[in-house]
Amino acid sequence: MKISGTVETLVSISPNVVRLTGSVSQHIGMTVKIIPVEKYQFSVKSLQLSDGTNVSVQIRQSKIPVGSWELIVLNIRENAGRYFDSILLETDSSVQPEIKINVFGNITE
Repeated sequence: MKISGTVETLVSISPNVVRLTGSVSQHIGMTVKIIPVEKYQFSVKSLQLSDGTNVSVQIRQSKIPVGSWELIVLNIRENAGRYFDSILLETDSSVQPEIKINVFGNITE
């Protein structure tokens, strides 16, 4: 059996994975740009971390481009080690009601 078709992009996420790397003494963070494709505009209703003990997250609407979002992810771990987490964004889109972004941390002394 063979299936073919066109795959449409609904949203651009850059970077699509958050990697927080550095030493305990550093301020470690990353901004993720979330840009809905014009045909599939949506709003972010809420966000949730699967763990939340090692990172803090804020989201704000961005004006460039219009309708985009910025996700600010900060390391809050105070000792060396590795961790994994994920951010789940709930949207008002019927096409893609959830967006998942993985977070990897590698904190050194």
